[in-house]
Amino acid sequence: MPHTYVVGVSGKAGSLRALAYAAGLARRHAGRLVVVHAGGRPERFALWPETVLLARTASADTADELRRTIAQTLADDDLDWALRTEAGAAFAVLVRVAGLEHADAVVVGTSRRRVIRRSLAARLTTLGRHPVIAVP
Repeated sequence: MPHTYVVGVSGKAGSLRALAYAAGLARRHAGRLVVVHAGGRPERFALWPETVLLARTASADTADELRRTIAQTLADDDLDWALRTEAGAAFAVLVRVAGLEHADAVVVGTSRRRVIRRSLAARLTTLGRHPVIAVP
């Protein structure tokens, strides 16, 4: 049974490094790569209906740009990969997708600015459902 690696991608530099690392893991182990993008929820702007439309448009544009970036990054690799874009907080979406995909590991990028709140990698590790690889 091939290994399955779930990687969280936001478009920031750290997440793109995590994508490259996860692609290397999947390639070396002849595994499957599931790329996850957790989008915002435009419904939180429901008090101002015109902002919901603007937020949805911006979110769709961001997702399209991210899809192109991911496809370019993985173009040279002969990988079995899929992109899942879901609404919600990154932590909840990654936990849900990793469970559904029976992930062997979750790969996330890190940021040096996470001082006040615990990082995504730390929260995933604390949960302890899947091995977590934090890529600097």
